[in-house]
Amino acid sequence: MEELKSKLIEMANQAVEGEVNEIAVYIELNEISKLVNDLKKQVLPCALHQADREDKKTFDHGNFTVTKSSKTTWSFKHLKDWNEKKEDIKAFEERAKTAHGMREAIICQETGEVVEPAHKSVSETLMIKPRKA
Repeated sequence: MEELKSKLIEMANQAVEGEVNEIAVYIELNEISKLVNDLKKQVLPCALHQADREDKKTFDHGNFTVTKSSKTTWSFKHLKDWNEKKEDIKAFEERAKTAHGMREAIICQETGEVVEPAHKSVSETLMIKPRKA
């Protein structure tokens, strides 16, 4: 495991220092990340089963503390009222984006409400997809 970690760190460092092609390393790390995520999904049911054998929700395993947790996800998409309110939010967000473009609060002509400009932040990434043959 340590050898693998060292190799990945070395790859990243070489890319950052400009010793190797940065995009090639990014693509390779992206592929490794996808593989690791797929493998984790395969192992998770077995690991959860093993964790169920522990007396407590949080337990130590080697040099790590493991906590078993769960998450509940709710869906409201089938509710008419929720969908209407979601459309209202989308419309409000568009008005706030317009206000941002004007760099000042605007008054909505439909509702008369004062709409403050939205705050905007931009993050950059690279999308990696296999080329079509």
